[in-house]
Amino acid sequence: VQVRKSASGARNFSQCDSLLIGDQCGAHTFPYIEAKNTTASIEHEATTSKIGEDQIFYCNQRGISTQDAVNMIVNGFCKEVF
Repeated sequence: VQVRKSASGARNFSQCDSLLIGDQCGAHTFPYIEAKNTTASIEHEATTSKIGEDQIFYCNQRGISTQDAVNMIVNGFCKEVF
């Protein structure tokens, strides 16, 4: 995020969410913020989560296979982003 000196009263909220898939993965989220105007309001939020066993169990109990459940959860996560 870059806020120039002429951007008086600028506001920004950046949200960085990561979904970990697998046992050997990780996520590193670092905000890059350059604010040259002291009136700017800048916020950054980040979350990292995994697909929970309870989510898979819930789907399985409704007749959804584990693979289909994972696909649905990942698809739902990505739809929020795009």
